[in-house]
Amino acid sequence: MSSDGKIDSQDEIEKLKKEHHEFAYAISHDVGAPIRHVKEFTRLLLAERPPETETEEKYTGFIEQALERLGLMQEALLTYTRIDTDGGSKEKCDIKGVVADAVKLLETLREEKGVKLSVDMEE
Repeated sequence: MSSDGKIDSQDEIEKLKKEHHEFAYAISHDVGAPIRHVKEFTRLLLAERPPETETEEKYTGFIEQALERLGLMQEALLTYTRIDTDGGSKEKCDIKGVVADAVKLLETLREEKGVKLSVDMEE
């Protein structure tokens, strides 16, 4: 890398790409255990003392939804890191289903923030 911060060669670019890939893989792999721990401890707490009020039930739902989103993000990041290692295999997918899932995952956040979300997809 030159003194002005610019990348000088293709080798440096490849090295940075490799470091980025290794970092993303490490993060995506390592974050899975804490997510599983929080999910399990939440399950144990709820088994021992179920929510007693509507507010507790609402907040418990937020925790469970947030953990689900975290798990999905972790899986997506892990999948992203595997793209280079498995040859970048591609497959067709139902984009409407993917968008519907994304909208569902954003529902709680949308309600909390008062955001209007609309999706217009051509047939």
